[in-house]
Amino acid sequence: MSGLTTEIRKNWFVIEEAIRDPNSIIEIFKPSEAELEGILKELEGSVIEGIFEYKRSTVQAILRPLESLQYDSKAIEFLPQQIKKARALVLVTLLQRLYLTGDLKPKGIKTAAVPSQEAVEEPKTGVKEILTYIRNTIDADPEKKKDPEVKKIIMYSKMYQNEIQKLNDLLKTVPPGKAASVKENFKNSLSGIVQKMNTSYQNLLVPAEEAPKAMQKTGSILTRFNYTPLAGEIKKQAKVFSEVLTTLTFAQHEKFNTREILVALSGRQSELLQLIDREQKLYPGIAPFDKEGLTAAKELAKEIGNFLKKEKEWLKLHPW
Repeated sequence: MSGLTTEIRKNWFVIEEAIRDPNSIIEIFKPSEAELEGILKELEGSVIEGIFEYKRSTVQAILRPLESLQYDSKAIEFLPQQIKKARALVLVTLLQRLYLTGDLKPKGIKTAAVPSQEAVEEPKTGVKEILTYIRNTIDADPEKKKDPEVKKIIMYSKMYQNEIQKLNDLLKTVPPGKAASVKENFKNSLSGIVQKMNTSYQNLLVPAEEAPKAMQKTGSILTRFNYTPLAGEIKKQAKVFSEVLTTLTFAQHEKFNTREILVALSGRQSELLQLIDREQKLYPGIAPFDKEGLTAAKELAKEIGNFLKKEKEWLKLHPW
């Protein structure tokens, strides 16, 4: 199993190095026209829950057939199809992340040349900018201090400052060699506070009851709201999906313990589906009117499809 662990780490390292560049991601997977056509059909068929539907159905299509390996080895002959599905799942998830960070833009909107910051960091609207906006708003209209979202932002800012103070105090007491791990421990809590602050800020700019109108005026929900905070969650998904892909590929070439490896993998279906369930619950925190995240999910499926259509046309002229 050490060989499998090495392959998983190696393959994820390659992906992570390219994670912010769509062209580099495509270069890693080198999908054929047939593969792209298959992905497009699946995305276009995901009309109810968009990207959530695509990912759930693909996870099930990959792992459910492997359950029969507990009784016989017939499913092993279908491994090439499972590997293709897993390749597609990783590719689509990585592209989804790029639409959330803004590295890829919806059709008709220019993509910025400069890559955005990593998703686990502070959202594009930072603490200082939000607090400056709040101060200016209250100065202009003191009654705004009673606004629920303003109250939340003030509360979150105090929580943020308390966490920073705790971190600074702790750093004074730990050996220099442990400072990095201490900072890492505080990173998630600070990021979570800033995400909540950012959500309240977005709600102030566009109240929930006005959001659908605003979206109609500006087009894609992906450009109207800042989905960068969700990209860290999608990166975690991509890493797990990459592990599934590597395991399938490893099993295809492994002469021993193939069934055991694949049976163990099939038992992870619930874990993978829970990742998607957890993701879906995060979307209303960005756009409150999008209660189940379905508006964003459908838009993501459509835009990823648009991107892959262009890749398919390019491949016709420039095959691998």
